[in-house]
Amino acid sequence: MTSPQPDSPLDDDAELLRWLANRDAACPLCGYNLRALTSPRCPECGQQVRLSISAVDLHLAAWIVLLVFLCASGGLGFIFFIEILVHGFPPIGKIPLCTMIATAPLAVVAAFTRRRFQAIGRRVQWLAAISVALGVVILFIWLLALTR
Repeated sequence: MTSPQPDSPLDDDAELLRWLANRDAACPLCGYNLRALTSPRCPECGQQVRLSISAVDLHLAAWIVLLVFLCASGGLGFIFFIEILVHGFPPIGKIPLCTMIATAPLAVVAAFTRRRFQAIGRRVQWLAAISVALGVVILFIWLLALTR
């Protein structure tokens, strides 16, 4: 048997107050204990609160690994891009420099497509993250070898 669903903001507020009647819950803004709340606002900071459902484990590790390596490579690529604009290409190989420069927009895309990334299977997420990490490490080693 299912319970009736709240269908108005007043029902949502009543459900929130009923849920907090005997439970400790911190205000998401200031951390004040909202137990026995009488209105849907934090009495300490005035932030409006609501009862919601959220994911317990978002599986962000693969996305973070991917993003860290892309940002490291993209940040260095951006510096190289500025250096190339000012002084032209250095005498080292153009392929690793251009590849590193290309990772800068990829880092931006990865940052804004987290939800799409999380929608794919976890194995594919880790395959992508490890592939990018290995590629960036190889790229760094290649650049170091060219500068010696």
